[in-house]
Amino acid sequence: MRWLLTIVLIAVPVVAFAKPKVAVAPLDGDSGNKIADIVVDAADDHAKVTRPEKVSRAMDTLSISELTSKSLKKLRTDLEVDVVIHGSVEKEGSKHKLTLQIAGKGKHKATVEMSYKTTRTCRRSCARRSKK
Repeated sequence: MRWLLTIVLIAVPVVAFAKPKVAVAPLDGDSGNKIADIVVDAADDHAKVTRPEKVSRAMDTLSISELTSKSLKKLRTDLEVDVVIHGSVEKEGSKHKLTLQIAGKGKHKATVEMSYKTTRTCRRSCARRSKK
């Protein structure tokens, strides 16, 4: 009987505090997935992450060319994740603008915007934000 109590006391907290599953889609305007890799590294501290390469293959398999609420739901279901992070990288003069949308279940979406000059400053800024 003690072993059952021990298993319950160990297993229940582990299941209750499991990391969420997140998929990072390839970002529009991101050549070579450099910025997407930075987003993956930042998200990896808090969640189990599916990389952009796997997400891209799943999008091809599902014939998804544009991420709408309906296609995001299909993608989340296919990849068995809780959240899909997608967005774009745009050049604005000497700076770049990173816009990320975080889409989970329901109609709620969060948007994060950030400006940076180099990928090094982007990496530092993402690392700082993920620590908070």
